Amino acid sequence: GFAEVIKAESVLSYIHELHDKGDPNVSPDPTVYNTVIQSWCNITNDINVEAPHRAEGVLRKMMDFKDAGHDDIAPDTYSFNSVINAWARSAKHHPQSAKRAEWWLQKMWSLYEDEKKETSHATNHSNVSPTIRSVKPNIFTYCLVIRALIHAKEPEKAELLLMDLLALEEKGGEEYDEKLHLNNDVFTLVINSWVRYEGLARLDTAGVGYQKAKKWLHEMLKREIRMDTNSDDCSGANKSIDSSVTSSKNNNESNAINITNQISTPKELFNTVLKSMSISLDRSKSVFEAATDIFDYFDLISHHQLPDEQSYKHMLAISLKVLNTPDDKVQRDEVVTQLLERCCQDGLLSKQVVWTMMESPVYSEGWTVKECNDLANDVFFGGLDYADDVFQQQLKNWSRNIVQTQDIPHKNHFRRLKNFDVRRK
Repeated sequence: GFAEVIKAESVLSYIHELHDKGDPNVSPDPTVYNTVIQSWCNITNDINVEAPHRAEGVLRKMMDFKDAGHDDIAPDTYSFNSVINAWARSAKHHPQSAKRAEWWLQKMWSLYEDEKKETSHATNHSNVSPTIRSVKPNIFTYCLVIRALIHAKEPEKAELLLMDLLALEEKGGEEYDEKLHLNNDVFTLVINSWVRYEGLARLDTAGVGYQKAKKWLHEMLKREIRMDTNSDDCSGANKSIDSSVTSSKNNNESNAINITNQISTPKELFNTVLKSMSISLDRSKSVFEAATDIFDYFDLISHHQLPDEQSYKHMLAISLKVLNTPDDKVQRDEVVTQLLERCCQDGLLSKQVVWTMMESPVYSEGWTVKECNDLANDVFFGGLDYADDVFQQQLKNWSRNIVQTQDIPHKNHFRRLKNFDVRRK
């Protein structure tokens, strides 16, 4: 707690006193300082709102010692990251936390450049001293700052940091090394920042968040997928992604391969973006088209992950949200039927999937209660009664991958619980 960290600072001061008096057995070092800084970081919360400032104070002492010629107490990347982490942890309670995190990131680059210039006359740039390299930001530094920006609801700035990393990657050279290689975490954080933005968007800004999230999901896939662009079997999405990959590979083939090995797109990220589309205020065809692209991406990821029940639930919700007019009937019936048939084939038919259809908003024309019931009967029952033995066996097969027994559909899940239409908006 707070009292314990104060005691740790007192111990650090006592070590300095003994060292200043000439005690040969006691000497302060970065490890002790970093422990105190990390301790302040660990207790940062809505109660200990001053903890980030106290962590900064310890770091500044280290910087002062370094400026005074005590290189043995110089701060390193861990020191700065701990302070930035303290600000990231306080982002929900401190209005300036994101700005402080950004400031320290820039300070790290500034110190790195200053020290590099100071030693340029004595060493080759390709053989920079460890002291200089030790203060350079790494990918974890960027993730911490992005996390602070997410809490501050600033996805644009989070995206700019990712773009800075992409620029460093393209430039290459001394500044870009394996410690700055892009990984799953940095992409996931930026994608989640835009997903969060979409969830809070007004009608006039609806669609921006999920489009940005899709863009960066696409970038992840570019780095993961290696395919034959000349294959006639490639879908439009395949060719689009692979064309970008090939271009990147031609620019810097060896670097692209190394980076690709750092990326593995998780299925949960697909569902996160799909969910943002399902709750978006955007009801245009563009949201349906974007969701279709993302759903098709499941077939492209190298570890061959299949959609789960959440994937089907979100895709179904998006389809029914967008394709709700009388003119959409043919496309709507085809899309919904294909989705539900594939869901059944995968053994993922759950009550949540069924309810997504049966409890979706209905209208006085187009997607009405009657249309909903008729399509459900065609897809699920095919003329059979719920009590029919054949249908009961089908239901077991359709739900074979459902873990929780209570999530297996029952009779009441296959009928409309609402007996009224809502007005089309």
